[in-house]
Amino acid sequence: MGDWIGALPLDERAVMRQKIQKLCEEGLKLLKTKMLVTIEGYSADFYELRGGKLRIGVYLDRSKKMFILLHGWRKKTRRQPRDIDEAYHRLIDYLSD
Repeated sequence: MGDWIGALPLDERAVMRQKIQKLCEEGLKLLKTKMLVTIEGYSADFYELRGGKLRIGVYLDRSKKMFILLHGWRKKTRRQPRDIDEAYHRLIDYLSD
């Protein structure tokens, strides 16, 4: 994830860092906003963090009380199943370790 964020233009990098910081501070309270939404049809505690056209698939690891950043992408179309699938596959890898 750090490589993806680091490769963003400075303004977008700042936006995503702000969103990640807000996620750390507010957690699931952000579900009341459009910044964090549940990704339906996958597993529980699998969310999408939004920052303009940028998205990060995140997982809430309740046992460790922390969010895991899985995969970032730029939203280009209405649905991004390939990117959501990539985030989900990374979640499966994380859970299997």
